[in-house]
Amino acid sequence: MGRPLQFHANGTFRIVQFSDTEYMDDVPELNARTTKMMRDVILAERPDLVVFAGDVIGSLRCKDPEKSFRQAVSTAEEFHVPWVAIFGNHDSEAGITREQLMDIQLSHTYCVAEPSAPDVSGVGNYVLKVLGNDERTAAALYFLDSGSYSLLPQVPGYDWIHRDQIEWYAAQSKISTAQNGGSRFHLSLSSIFRYRSIKRHGMRANVKGRKGKRLHVLA
Repeated sequence: MGRPLQFHANGTFRIVQFSDTEYMDDVPELNARTTKMMRDVILAERPDLVVFAGDVIGSLRCKDPEKSFRQAVSTAEEFHVPWVAIFGNHDSEAGITREQLMDIQLSHTYCVAEPSAPDVSGVGNYVLKVLGNDERTAAALYFLDSGSYSLLPQVPGYDWIHRDQIEWYAAQSKISTAQNGGSRFHLSLSSIFRYRSIKRHGMRANVKGRKGKRLHVLA
């Protein structure tokens, strides 16, 4: 997608987040309801960016995980809304890898994700810049892969964000700060996002930028 992400003249930039959409072959009715919910939210919110925040599909119950993924993100494509996805534990449990999902994601017309940072744990570590009215970077959105399941036998359960990812984030943040003349403004997720549940699946969030500030948003 050629058009950059940019704050509006009134200083706002709206993000809608859908989490755990989990498209699967054996629940077509649920898939249809989820699609309708996403359409309703996009029409109501008119977002500047849609984020699919993991478990986009339930790959264990998908005969064709690629087809299910494309179906899940099709609503954002239909409305020509810029979008990105990060992956959860259910996305790559069977039939497809995170690397393959990343390639599929990047093949879409309205996807604005970046290729995953090389030599960093996980797949889907990247930064998106949001421009201000002065065409300078006004916000940096950081996306990190929290993995699937622990690879350590002594640590059961889910994977986690690794040290090299934190170091990568810190390095990128330092670069961004230097490029913006040393201006730095960090907000926590709780300060940025106001969540409201949408039925069984999905969340939505509004992000309002503060005019004249340089924002670094960790997502």
